[in-house]
Amino acid sequence: NFTGDSIDWNNYNGKQQIVLRNGQTIDGQLYDIGGTTPLKLTIKTSSGDRELSSSEVARIILARPAVATTGAAVTQQAQVSTIGANGGTISVPSNQQWVATGLNVRKGDSLTITATGTVQLSGDADDTATPTGSTKGRYAQNAPLPAVLAGGLIGKIGNGKPFGIGSNATFSAPDTGQLFLGVNDDGMGDNQGAYQVTIQRTARR
Repeated sequence: NFTGDSIDWNNYNGKQQIVLRNGQTIDGQLYDIGGTTPLKLTIKTSSGDRELSSSEVARIILARPAVATTGAAVTQQAQVSTIGANGGTISVPSNQQWVATGLNVRKGDSLTITATGTVQLSGDADDTATPTGSTKGRYAQNAPLPAVLAGGLIGKIGNGKPFGIGSNATFSAPDTGQLFLGVNDDGMGDNQGAYQVTIQRTARR
């Protein structure tokens, strides 16, 4: 598990970051995870790819946690991933369209995904959603999946077509590539909160 001291959000620059156990902070995107013990992490930075051992990493920050407004029962947690080669847990913030999980899958792999939490989809404190979708039953016309309830948990693999997930789903990976998760909405800037998602991958035989 990744560890480390609490995060000083006042000095956070808003980018995805990898915080090392020696105190160094790297701006970059988690691209791939391989190996066993320790895991090998590939980080994409502005100066090129960088490989790290999981034993060097204290935490991975995907986004700043949203700040709740009065009356909004939204789930607030730092976006820290603990995804390994066969899955793990990750926070999926509602204020960005897609989150790279760092989990690479092959077409036909079995994926079991469970999600919990409540997010706010606009400045209206009553406009909330769970991973199954809007608590008001509304839709978002320009969302990735306009026929699925707004605010529902969705996914895609690589640049493939998005698909609905909800709060509990087991399915075969439709493509090969990295798994991305997101919130089904068309205006992310005023959203607040995050879903807590657990992923389990079973390799195809």
